[in-house]
Amino acid sequence: MDNELIKLLKLAQGDRTLNAFARHSDVSAGNLSRIMNGQKPTPEVLKKLSLKAHNGIRYEDLMMAAGYIEDNEILSIKEKDDGEYTIALHNSDGYDADLPPEAIKELKEYIEFLKHKYGKIN
Repeated sequence: MDNELIKLLKLAQGDRTLNAFARHSDVSAGNLSRIMNGQKPTPEVLKKLSLKAHNGIRYEDLMMAAGYIEDNEILSIKEKDDGEYTIALHNSDGYDADLPPEAIKELKEYIEFLKHKYGKIN
């Protein structure tokens, strides 16, 4: 594993102890310790850590450092104030606007499926 992830996690930890960072993130201290020693974390663990990260460390930063996504491919999902979401795929050419309408429709349907699956819609 690249040392970049470990550097980012130490920045995300901030001035907290490893145990405090783990506790705040709802990750076991043992699991976080193994990650800091080179074990590859799951995306789910990276998400938990990013939600309690200090120093502006984002989920996308951790996912890139862990090798799950390339520098030129970042998927960002942002929730607006009205509960709507903005989803963008960034690549080295900018925004990927080459998707056909049926692919965009399929993406919207999949997002609705996930919202139902994880209880975001009754």
